[in-house]
Amino acid sequence: MSTTQRSLLLAALALMLFGVAYGTLYTYRVEHQTLLVLREGYQEAFASAAARDLESAKGELAAAKRANQDYVRSVHIHTHLIKLAIVVLLLALMIPLVPDNSVRSARLATGLVIGILLFTLGVYLQGYSVGMIPESIAATGALLIIGCFAYLGLEINKGLNEAGSEG
Repeated sequence: MSTTQRSLLLAALALMLFGVAYGTLYTYRVEHQTLLVLREGYQEAFASAAARDLESAKGELAAAKRANQDYVRSVHIHTHLIKLAIVVLLLALMIPLVPDNSVRSARLATGLVIGILLFTLGVYLQGYSVGMIPESIAATGALLIIGCFAYLGLEINKGLNEAGSEG
């Protein structure tokens, strides 16, 4: 097993553990309170609508929508981390297919881990700040992940073509 593979396996395990730990802590500390706030917000909105107080109903629905958006983003953080850790594991399995894999593999692994961290940070920041900066960070991370896999595919194809022409 190469150093790059070992590093990727450790990074994947770290991402999985962090994702599971974040999800567990979030569920224990925040989720139940968030769901209570959502339920109460929707109840008040529907009660206001039934009382024909449309302005109050709209305000309550807007507050519930913001709370729901925060809830969904927080859940996405831990699920994205775990899913992306699986992607890192797949990359670790595919690294031996990259020809002359020492420097290229290290760059690929580094780019992928940086992309995952940027993407997760961007999603996390979106829960606290609405705007272009968190979205740009998440998009940059996603593009880096996609770029790393495209590069991996090209390198594997190149290696298979070279092996086919030699044989």
